Amino acid sequence: MKKFLLLLLIVPLLNYGVNAQSVGAKRYTLFEHFTQASCGPCANQNPVFAAFYNQHLADARHIAFHTSWPGVDPMYSLNPAPVDAMVGYYGVTGVPDMYANGTGIGSPTAANADMLNDGTSPIRIKVTDTDDAGTHNVTVEIQTVAEVPEGTYFMRVGVVERFVQYTSPPGSNGEKDFPNVFRDWLANDIAYEPAAVGESVTFSYQYTPNAVWVADDIYTMAYVVNTATKEVLNTGTSYDASVELLNVSENNIVAGIDGGNQFDAVVFNTADAAASIVISLESDQPADWSATFSVGGTEYSDMATLDAATGINDLQINVTPGSTVGIGNYNISVALDGSDEKQTLSYVVIKGVTDLVVSAPSADVDIVTPYTSGLAAANNTTSAALSVGGFMRAMSSGALSELNNVYLSIGWTFPALSDDLVAMLTTFLDNGGNLLIAGQDLGWDVMSGSSNANGTPAQSAFYTDYLKVVFDDDGSPSANSFSMVEEDEFFGDIGGSSILNVYGGANLYPDHVHNATDDGVIFMKYNDNGGCGVRVETEQYKVVYFGIGLEHVGDSEVADLLVKASHDWFYGIVGTKDFDRILSGLSLQQNTPNPASDKTIIAINGQVDQASSFEVIDLAGKVLMTQDIRTGAQEIEVNTSLLSNGLYFYHIINQDGQTISKKMIVSH
Repeated sequence: MKKFLLLLLIVPLLNYGVNAQSVGAKRYTLFEHFTQASCGPCANQNPVFAAFYNQHLADARHIAFHTSWPGVDPMYSLNPAPVDAMVGYYGVTGVPDMYANGTGIGSPTAANADMLNDGTSPIRIKVTDTDDAGTHNVTVEIQTVAEVPEGTYFMRVGVVERFVQYTSPPGSNGEKDFPNVFRDWLANDIAYEPAAVGESVTFSYQYTPNAVWVADDIYTMAYVVNTATKEVLNTGTSYDASVELLNVSENNIVAGIDGGNQFDAVVFNTADAAASIVISLESDQPADWSATFSVGGTEYSDMATLDAATGINDLQINVTPGSTVGIGNYNISVALDGSDEKQTLSYVVIKGVTDLVVSAPSADVDIVTPYTSGLAAANNTTSAALSVGGFMRAMSSGALSELNNVYLSIGWTFPALSDDLVAMLTTFLDNGGNLLIAGQDLGWDVMSGSSNANGTPAQSAFYTDYLKVVFDDDGSPSANSFSMVEEDEFFGDIGGSSILNVYGGANLYPDHVHNATDDGVIFMKYNDNGGCGVRVETEQYKVVYFGIGLEHVGDSEVADLLVKASHDWFYGIVGTKDFDRILSGLSLQQNTPNPASDKTIIAINGQVDQASSFEVIDLAGKVLMTQDIRTGAQEIEVNTSLLSNGLYFYHIINQDGQTISKKMIVSH
């Protein structure tokens, strides 16, 4: 294959004004993928990534490097030297392995939407690849559209085959279809010096395709890399569209406000003439919320086809939260008219959420529903769910100021924690928040010091000093059921369940754990008598820890009860075995009607024989309403007209203690 390099003169960008330059360019997330046709795990994990990637073709780029091990792979054998160099560059020791914009994410199944639309880039890379009687002429223009951070950069330009197919598997793992296969470099580690803002630098190449390649599937990819950090500044391909959707809002996750929330974006037409584009808005929001978008002062509800002028076209997304507590998710998409490849920006509005399910990326196992179902069983009407990335952005932006409890579903993820997540959870607990955390191999990953070696000092310290759990061992598939410690006042009545091997293969290893200090107790044990669940109470916070994820629990009702018991313990609802604090012979029935609107009636069982008070408490534990109860009273009438919609607790209290708390819902 012949290659020619020509560095053209630096030229000004004539089509875009200063305003356009200050916004930046769309940043495509580049997934560099190390795989092999004889790698067994690759055959299981690559299709999961492919399904994800095919949903985000307009927002991400992918290049697959086929390695020399563990077996036969003709895609490696055709051009081994450059692949070996990339393996050495990243220090890859096993496949599959993946990097997103130069940062290792481990398994390709870890790729998720939180990794997309990662801000804007100060450079735009425009690639053209034209076939002239079998000789391809490639031009790479790198436009500087904002200030490039200080650093030393190099450029890679590669030839990629969009889809390599075999009639029979070329290796031993059964795979026959291979997307975005690296074929060769036109330029590798070529020094790149950014032009001034508003100008560009251009490189030119030629190549003749190898006869083995399928000509119609060949395209060219270029990307710029920071030599010190390996961060990919941006990526361009010869098939990129001439339209970009860019976020210009400071935060894409915010707290809902009564006057409404606005997000700002721009549609950037990089062509030399107006382009017909389709803008669509998809909303997942509470029923009494509303959302629209506007372009050029004209408001649209869900879709519009418009002529976008060259350069910037302002776009606003307007969200009006209703009275319902919850999370609104909004995806604004742009595509050239007639194209199925949509570029998408995601925005989130959060209002009044007190209990949040936070989930790690998971390939094909539902690790969210067991927790949301349990909160529903607890009659919590102020709960919602976010990914780990969404949770961290929401905490950073102040969108979760009312949050009391986090239910963190780690699933079966490596690494299970990050230092940034640990720092955020530490602050949350220090400020009085409570945490349920669950996932198989969390302790093994963070604490064992085995060959996985994922746990950093910060993560290990969090495990020991905040979760206050001791990791005993990795367990074994023989630990296939659990039961409660009957003496436990909060969990003792729940019973037990089988443990399902939801991740398949020989992948059932429930962590054996026990409490590290007297602050904690074991409330749940495996059938082999190893500790499965630990709960911890300090002066600042409470923690519930499970050595498995609740997705492993065979009995869904038991899973619901585990979350419900954790929820109730977090909020200080008296446990059924906590007889020392329960008023003997006095209890309250469920309020009617429930949900209540303006008023509700609560019947009293037993005799009120001393000065007593009735209290209504919110989810944060704040007493909102107190009224005296006369001696001999048989019922209590509660005025709920001034209470906001949501979940509340109520009980009677006197000098001897209190009744068991019950829940009521207010809905006007």
